[in-house]
Amino acid sequence: FLNESRRNETRSFALAPRAEFALGSFADAQVRYRHTWLSGGSSALSAQRQGEWTANLIGARAFGPLGWGLSARRSDTYYRDSALEDVRQESLRANLFYTVTPQFRLRAIAGRERNDFGDGRSQSNTITGGGFDWFPTQRTALSATVEDRFFGTGYDVSLNHRWARSALQLGWSRDVSSSLQRFESLFANPDFVAAFDDPLLVSLIPDPIERQAFLSLFPQFSPERFVSNAYFLAENLRLSYRISGARNSVTFGYSQSTRSRTSSTTGLLIDDLFRDSDRVKTRAATLSLSHRLTPHSSLNASIARSIAERSGDLSARTRRLTTSLGYTTRLGHRTVAGLVYRHQRSSGANDFTENVISANLNIRF
Repeated sequence: FLNESRRNETRSFALAPRAEFALGSFADAQVRYRHTWLSGGSSALSAQRQGEWTANLIGARAFGPLGWGLSARRSDTYYRDSALEDVRQESLRANLFYTVTPQFRLRAIAGRERNDFGDGRSQSNTITGGGFDWFPTQRTALSATVEDRFFGTGYDVSLNHRWARSALQLGWSRDVSSSLQRFESLFANPDFVAAFDDPLLVSLIPDPIERQAFLSLFPQFSPERFVSNAYFLAENLRLSYRISGARNSVTFGYSQSTRSRTSSTTGLLIDDLFRDSDRVKTRAATLSLSHRLTPHSSLNASIARSIAERSGDLSARTRRLTTSLGYTTRLGHRTVAGLVYRHQRSSGANDFTENVISANLNIRF
């Protein structure tokens, strides 16, 4: 967001095999491994890769209203630059669930975590917390989890509510993360999720792979664009409200994220956002419209306004205004084509004007 170099690019690649199986009526199990590579411009991002193991065991059926769960995670982050220290994170959690009513469930959390975050010092802490899941109606879902972590209070709150022709989504979270963990995921963007689930677009492009490919052409639906080699504490707030009609769908989205360094990591490159700053805040508002032209084609328009700023020894602010217009049509039973034009204007730490035309063709076979 605040990079001034015109030659920096960022590349990510991930492989994530997983196995899911049931242990009779006793428990459900999942084992997953994910390996991610992230590299970029020589002045901003040192190449890094991460191997992550996660294992989950959930017993929700064996003891009536009482359920339990175990989850373990280990991740190792490796940097190509020898000036940066490798990072290891490990955590083990035990969960106890109790279903008070079919609409309300309580849970208690206890565990242990350890990390070093690249400053040469290992720390180990106890995890305690709790939460609930509440489904007062078939149209409403509210979930909340709060934990006492090594950085203080961590939380994850989500609210989803549907009316006859509209839907509201709200999310609020606080946790440790990194650019490598989030950069490759389109589904980490709440605006993308809202558009991906839009009934008009789903009816036109029912195949999820084709729908994801089309939406990825829009700049506001791009993956995480925050780039740093440091781990950070991220506080995220996201709001999405969608109104759907017979041929039109309007979505308003707002997101806000504050990222703070978790440690005094040294060896960061000259254009790393955390080299001379300890806090970066981004805000973005998006308004998008989908209009069905025919049963097989639609127009999609959007306007997005974002502000990014950092504080510390080197403060900076960037404002961006992005507009886009896209057309998608189904050429056949297995073929979808799309065309998108976007205009972007940036001012502040990085001034530029950009005009882009993108086209895609998706064929299933």
